[in-house]
Amino acid sequence: MSDNSLFSRPPVLLRLLGFFGLVLLVALLGGLAGRLSMMGQPSVALPEAPGPAAAGAAPQPAAPADAGDAPAPIDAPLYFAMQPNAQGDWTAAYAQAGMAAAAGVRRYVVPITFTWAEGEIAQGALQPVLALLERVPEAEVLLAVDLNPAEAWLAAHPEARHGGGADYAGPTSPAWLAACQGKLSGLLAGVNAHALEARVQGYVLRAFENGQWYHAGGWPASPGDLAAFRAWLRLRYANEAALQQAWGDDKATFAAAALPGKPDGAEGAGNFLALPAEHYAVDAMRFTSAAAAEVIRTLAAGIKRAAPEALVLAPYGFSLELLHNDAGHFALETLLESALDGFVCPISEVNRGLGGAGGPMGPVDSARYHGKTWYLLDETRTGVVRNAQSGQTVRVAGARAEDVFHVQRRNFAAALVHGLGLFWSDPLGDGWLHDEEQWAVFGQMQRIYGARGVLAEAAQETAPDLLVVVDEASRFYQRFDTPLNDLVLRQARDAALRSGVAVEFCLLSDVLSNRAPPAKVYLFLNAFQLGDAARDGLHARLAREKASALWLYAPGYINARAGAGNIAKVTRMNALKLDDAAAEAGSVFSLDGQWLGKGARIGETRLFPPLFYIDDEAADVLAHYRASGRVSVAMRVVEEGWTSVYLAEPALTPALLREILQILELHLYVQPSAQPYLDTVHVGEGVIALHGSRAGSRAISLGAHYNVADLFDASAGWPGKESFLLPLGVGETRLLALSPL
Repeated sequence: MSDNSLFSRPPVLLRLLGFFGLVLLVALLGGLAGRLSMMGQPSVALPEAPGPAAAGAAPQPAAPADAGDAPAPIDAPLYFAMQPNAQGDWTAAYAQAGMAAAAGVRRYVVPITFTWAEGEIAQGALQPVLALLERVPEAEVLLAVDLNPAEAWLAAHPEARHGGGADYAGPTSPAWLAACQGKLSGLLAGVNAHALEARVQGYVLRAFENGQWYHAGGWPASPGDLAAFRAWLRLRYANEAALQQAWGDDKATFAAAALPGKPDGAEGAGNFLALPAEHYAVDAMRFTSAAAAEVIRTLAAGIKRAAPEALVLAPYGFSLELLHNDAGHFALETLLESALDGFVCPISEVNRGLGGAGGPMGPVDSARYHGKTWYLLDETRTGVVRNAQSGQTVRVAGARAEDVFHVQRRNFAAALVHGLGLFWSDPLGDGWLHDEEQWAVFGQMQRIYGARGVLAEAAQETAPDLLVVVDEASRFYQRFDTPLNDLVLRQARDAALRSGVAVEFCLLSDVLSNRAPPAKVYLFLNAFQLGDAARDGLHARLAREKASALWLYAPGYINARAGAGNIAKVTRMNALKLDDAAAEAGSVFSLDGQWLGKGARIGETRLFPPLFYIDDEAADVLAHYRASGRVSVAMRVVEEGWTSVYLAEPALTPALLREILQILELHLYVQPSAQPYLDTVHVGEGVIALHGSRAGSRAISLGAHYNVADLFDASAGWPGKESFLLPLGVGETRLLALSPL
């Protein structure tokens, strides 16, 4: 057995396998109305859509078709995430793995746990993988490694426990980090000893709350945490004079720096920290994220030294979902420059059901800008349960299979359009995916993903219409986090997904560094802290691209000091602060639009200090506060040729966003109609997906003439269409391939 320590010994390569055999079939040609007719027209090579599996028969993967000169199929990063049940029984997991293999899905995520006993041989944790390979010899596997220690280990190392009371170790514990390194070294040795290099693709590193590297709340509190915080301050500040200036305390020292607790974030206390007096809190929150990211970075680098070809992933970067700013998840920018190959996040925990937006938890497109892959975790509750005693599978009353399929199709469409990976999960090991009909649908999805290169090649590469931009650093300056972040992050993200245009999600740092592609419109969700250089850089980019910027709530409010004048400099509109006693949010729309009528209500009625209003004669007014009558939303074209839209109201609805985008002359793929359908829409190269919010016919406008095929239904198509009516049921998902004429 070769030696494969992560940190000092010769590496062992883990080989990644090649492509799946993906099916590229041409859609049926026909002349009937409602079916795809492309007589003499160029067409997209599409995968055949299989029907439901026959009762009692596993769906069979189709034989590969001769693709001729078609582009090589894409290696579809689609996996079944296995899990034993609460009693540790793998029966349902292995049964589902067999169904996955029969449907052509032979990639798996297998959880790995350790006993954390002294002298444990970590390769023993590979038993579930060996059992899987006995059933599916061709399986390719990601090992999801649980790095949270057992309670017995924590009891023996009380100084390592996070916050003094958590059921996991803290990120600053040297003992825990060393133990993790040892466990991973042993695991890689086991992979080598069992000759699994060709089967094990890589590792998903898991720790902290729910194995997802976040903290439920609370500041680092152990002596080790405090020592690490003081050491971090020494690295951050050149000397104590710099620390004293930042903290506004001429007596502050590295040796005496404390963590006195998170400042009061009660409603009405103000949305932002008082600077410089509370700058210690800014540093403490930044440190909490930096500490977790440093552990991930260190472990990933160690694995890569030992196994350079292994994929290393981590569930991290939930900056569009986690609402408390001390969660420790806001150093994604650091990890984008690390040895990690990608990130994993569940579908949003809110608005994820039938008809919902199903948004990502993080800025998924930033990963692609850095050459990495983001994976969505689909934990859709299917209503299917396997009886452990009888082995029979039942569907819970009221859970319709077709509704489940449409939610899964929506999640798949998001992965397809954004170039993401996808894990289909049975999170409790209870047999949620113990259903051959589901696996027939998943097999169809894999073939569609494999043909994605064909779809993209047939389309014209276009810039995103709307680039949604989130800033990690600005979160550290907030006092009032959860309700504000729900508005400007979660709800604004979902509004963007319902905007009816092509959307991407990225970090502010990627816009400033020009990694992000040019966009027609930029939506800055929480750019609350902007220095002069960052502000000028954004303005220069907007002017260069003649783009539009949508600024939400308090852009650039915090610079060297906090003030409404900073907002005016960012938005190029005169912004003033309302008296805190009168800072009541909640607005009315001022125009008679196509998605919002005049007087339509926007936002909640609540005190929201500080709150700002617009007083600028050169700006066009879009909305007023209900309480004060002051202007809350306005827009203007600035001298350099870019358009600024300032939404001082800390709420963005899908209808308001559609009105603004329409005023900015963006092409909306779903046009206004008698009923304002605000569906989730995903638009990519050669493909558009819609997930219905309610039943009715949508007026689809493509902006050019295409032959249109439904990738989930081979019997539906629209030849040579620029616009057409698309019937859509509640929660129904349609995935349309567009072939230009």
